[in-house]
Amino acid sequence: MRIAMMVKGCVCTPAPADIIYSPMQLATQLARVWAGRGHHLDFYGPVGSEVPGARVIDCGVPPLVTDKDEFTEALTDPGLASDNILALWDARLAQEMFLRAGRGEYDVLYFHHPEVPLPFLAHHPGVPVVSSVYDSPLPPLLTQAIGMFASPQHRLVAISAAQRHADPNLTFAATIPGGVDTADFAPDPAAPPGRHLLFAGRLVPEKGVGDAIEVARLTGHELRLVGPWYSNSSYFADEIAPHLGDQVRYLGPLSLAELRAELRTRPRALLMPSRHESFGLIIIEALACGVPVIGLRRGAIPEIVIDGQTGFLVEDVDEMVAAVHRLPTIDSDACRADAVRRFSLDGMADAYEALFRQVGSA
Repeated sequence: MRIAMMVKGCVCTPAPADIIYSPMQLATQLARVWAGRGHHLDFYGPVGSEVPGARVIDCGVPPLVTDKDEFTEALTDPGLASDNILALWDARLAQEMFLRAGRGEYDVLYFHHPEVPLPFLAHHPGVPVVSSVYDSPLPPLLTQAIGMFASPQHRLVAISAAQRHADPNLTFAATIPGGVDTADFAPDPAAPPGRHLLFAGRLVPEKGVGDAIEVARLTGHELRLVGPWYSNSSYFADEIAPHLGDQVRYLGPLSLAELRAELRTRPRALLMPSRHESFGLIIIEALACGVPVIGLRRGAIPEIVIDGQTGFLVEDVDEMVAAVHRLPTIDSDACRADAVRRFSLDGMADAYEALFRQVGSA
């Protein structure tokens, strides 16, 4: 197949290490798999993007973002928002994708943000388009816009059943969970069992960082925090920094390779006190490394963690503390086996290939 793919026009792929941006991670990994299977991949991104296995087409678009602070500023800058600059950067790349598809150069266009292709659909009715939806619930006006531009050739993909439930007004062609390279994310058999707990994600209130810190305090375990914090918010300085020390350590916004190395140190568990997760790629990365997961029974976490087998599903901090004490009952080999069986990168690539063929022949 001939596949054209795009994430965003404002930031290079791969994303800077201090930006947690799962769509880019999945895009680069899928490109590598599909290229290895003989498919032709064109990746559309700003100047400086590099995607192994794909030809990068940048249309001369310069990146607007090079780190997490610029990313935050770009999303909140009234000048960029009022002039639709971010959308125009996306549109320049998407326009080229549709023009080339109209000339028969591609079998399918694949977008990692569903709003990007919307303005072009009516002008290219013969071009098959697939868009992954990563966030849920979507903002009501975005849901309305997707309905306004609805087209038979635009198929939406959900990443979990919880996401479909959160966005009942959207029509999804498939549900395809995220996948992880289980050869890359694997336990280190030489590493001794760790005694520490791990939190990995954006250091923002909705991710439940404060709850993870409280669990560490109540259990006496060391907690390592991984992820970016944002200079336009006082949350890190007010709610996290005062707790840092010997028991709670901040490792910074690690690169993917550094995160993988941290998972291979065999943490006792990954804590997921997030209020809502549409999926949670870090969960399957941890499980693939044999690390059990303790998470709230919210969002998509119950679709990934098997309670009592690959971790524990809980309702609050007290139950999370109790689950930490029950961790010796979890078999790390079972954690990895389930991740390999249900959440491999190859399985994810297979599911998208099947959908691409379906929409291409419709």
